Amino acid sequence: MTEIPTYHVLALSGGGYRGLYTATVLTELEIVLGRPIASHFDLICGTSAGGMLALGLAAEIPAQELKAMFEDEGNRIFGCRSLSRRILGFWLNAKHDSKGLQGVLTERFQDMTIGNLKHRVLVPAVNYSTGRGNFSRPLTTLPSS
Repeated sequence: MTEIPTYHVLALSGGGYRGLYTATVLTELEIVLGRPIASHFDLICGTSAGGMLALGLAAEIPAQELKAMFEDEGNRIFGCRSLSRRILGFWLNAKHDSKGLQGVLTERFQDMTIGNLKHRVLVPAVNYSTGRGNFSRPLTTLPSS
């Protein structure tokens, strides 16, 4: 009888600024475990704010630094929406302006790409032109446990 391999996947949800809560929990887990949380998982997945955390963890950026990024740069990442953006933007635009987010990510990750990460990661995205999901291809297959 062949044994089915076991994979450990960390899935981080989005939720905008609520990512600060997730980053806080991850910080406490890293303190207890005494090493990067990513080293305990075969794959790290995240959507939206969870995607930012997933990329950071896969790069072995300490969760404490990711938490600080939300605390210090939250207004830049998520901005504040004007009344017209809140009313019309719901139908016409993305929820948040991407300029602040792009600036924070560029400063933190610089020229790093998914191929430079130390752990496997999956961050789904939506192509606004087609409305279809985009998924990064795995660089290698998952190891058998």
